[in-house]
Amino acid sequence: MDKIKYITGLILSSRDPDKLADFYRDILNVPVVKTEHGGTQTHYECDLGDVHFAIHPVYPGQPMPLNTAVKIGFAVFDLDKVIESLKSKNITFYGPMTADFGVVIGLVDPEGNGINFYQHSKSHCENIEKKRSDFDMIADWKRSCIEEE
Repeated sequence: MDKIKYITGLILSSRDPDKLADFYRDILNVPVVKTEHGGTQTHYECDLGDVHFAIHPVYPGQPMPLNTAVKIGFAVFDLDKVIESLKSKNITFYGPMTADFGVVIGLVDPEGNGINFYQHSKSHCENIEKKRSDFDMIADWKRSCIEEE
């Protein structure tokens, strides 16, 4: 198996996808839209950069683990604005905490999923930029197509 280099999607399973989508869309401003395609049940989805984000209903027979070990990380460019927005909507959060990568706050969504908002430092973003040349999914895909020919 080749080394995994990319995350292409983050999919949440929900007992109440409408309520969870309302939280992400109306409280956190994640632009999820209701959709159905390819034989899937009705769900909510959007693309955040190169990552597909979705909220699906729990499918029959699907176990529902407690999501305490997983956190969703959203990059923001004005953490103060996020804090102001959360306070205006009476959403409890913890932080801010400052580290070498920048500043982070965290909260928990209505189904217990951890969510962090990161305002990355200049040095952290510069490090990401340096690494980016090694992590270009489209370039890797094109190379793999050439190798297959």
